[in-house]
Parts: sequence; structure tokens; C-alpha cells
Amino acid sequence: MSHEYEIQIIVDFHVSFNKQLGINCDDPVSRLVFKDLLMRLKTSEEIDNFVLHEDLDGFGDFDSDEEFVEILLEDQIRWILLGLLRYVVDLKLMSWNIRGLNDDLNVQAVRNAIRKNRVFLCTIQESKMECVSDSIVRSLWGSNNCEYAYLPSIRRSGGIIFLWNVGELVMEESLFTSIYGASDASGYAQFWQEITYIRTIMHEPWCLGGDWNAILSQSERNRAGGNTNNRRRFRNFLNAQNLMDLPMAGGRFTWKNSQNPSLLSRLDRFVVSADWEDLSLLQSRMKRPTFDHAPVLLSCN
Repeated sequence: MSHEYEIQIIVDFHVSFNKQLGINCDDPVSRLVFKDLLMRLKTSEEIDNFVLHEDLDGFGDFDSDEEFVEILLEDQIRWILLGLLRYVVDLKLMSWNIRGLNDDLNVQAVRNAIRKNRVFLCTIQESKMECVSDSIVRSLWGSNNCEYAYLPSIRRSGGIIFLWNVGELVMEESLFTSIYGASDASGYAQFWQEITYIRTIMHEPWCLGGDWNAILSQSERNRAGGNTNNRRRFRNFLNAQNLMDLPMAGGRFTWKNSQNPSLLSRLDRFVVSADWEDLSLLQSRMKRPTFDHAPVLLSCN
């Protein structure tokens, strides 16, 4: 068997292996990357040391995922697998109240943030769109490689879009809720009641992210004031549902108004259930291009 033919077999194995993980890398660019890395091996003996699994399920005869990874790391081909494993475990979630997607600059800002941060899942609040088309989603994501769901706005008010990457593996049986909290006192009680009801019918590990339109404490606002009753409801909800509020890197506040001096608050955040505690989580406020809300990124590794 020729050296080049053996390399092609292993490239085919990687494509099939990742397909089993839900990762689509059967494209010319990925195949060239695999082949280039494999060509760095000096002898065919080194390639022979790499185990090919006939069933192509990714785990072969090994007893556990951990044992499989340990054996792969002993191989000189580990560069490839480390890169692929990163796609599986290094997930990035982004939330952004964009205040309307009818402006091309807003669409471009979302697309740039998704690309720059390699976002896996994105939730957008205040789309202000009654109908969301495939073309709008392509413009936001930058490609066809995503799926989406949305809640329409009521005329020019509200609207949520939820986008996620196709063909990547996420934590199985997890629940994600996109949040857009009530913005006036008349809707506060109903909002907390609705998201509490979710937990009565769904019991999977839970991550919630979005614009809560609420803060947890006075320290999340740059001057005194705000609705203290809604603040208390927020704290009670987190405690009752055993949800963790994560520290925020990159800045204390995620929203500012147009007053002078500006009112600053932390209205946007991710919270997670204790089931996510084993993950290495980093929540960060990203730069605010031109809008009153800053996007928030949750990195899960």
C-alpha cells in the first residue's frame, strides 16, 4: 500500500469519525488540512501506529471516551484530533439585544460578532421583525450553516431570534431559554411566572440568556433607583430554581441610556443550573459598537 493511499484512508477516517460526532468536515478545505498535517509524518511506520476503527463509531474497542482520547494524544497525529475535540467542547453562546434588525449596520454588527468569536449559538432580542426569512438568517450568520427559530415582534415591538450552528455536538439533553424580560411593572409578575413554569415541565441542565430587564442588586446600577420588587423576584427565581449567576468579565454594566450623565445597568446575562458547574464557564461583556445594549458572550470549555 502506497504512503499517499494510506494517508487518504486516514483522511476518510477523520471525515467519518467527525460525522459520527455531528461535525460536518467533508469539504475540500478540511480534507486538505487533514492531508497537510498527515504529510508531516516522516515514515509510513508512523502512520501504521494510528489505529483505524472498522466500525467508524469513534470509539472502537476502547472502554471509555477518556481512554480513547488518551491513546490519541500519544499519537503523532494528535494535532488534528485536538483541533476537532475543540469544536466539541469549546462552545460559545452569545446574547444581544440589538434594538432592531431593519438597519443593515445592525445586521452587519451581529454577523461580525458571530464570526469573530466563533459563536455556536446566538439569541437576539428586540429584532423588531414580524417575519424572519432565510435570507435574513444567512445575512446574520454569514452562511447557510445554521438553523433558527423565532418569535415575531408585535408590530415594531419585541421579537426574538434564536440561531445555532448545524453539525456540531453540544451537551446532550440540555435546555436553553432565550430571555426577553418584561420592560414595565404591569408585566413583571407574568414574566417570572412563565419562566418558572418551564422548570415544572423540563428538568434537563438549564442555561438561560438574554435581556432580563432586571438587576439583582443595587451594585448592578450606577445610581440609586429601579424597581426593588422586581429585583427581589429575580433573586427569588434564581434561588428557587438553583441557578447560578456568573461573574461578568469585561465590564460591570451591559446597558446605558441616552441621558447625560448616562444611567448604566447590568440587564443582560447568562445564568446556568448546577448541572453546568463541571464546565469551565467564562461570561464576558463584549464591546458595544453603537447600541445601548452590549452583547454578552458565554464560553463553555
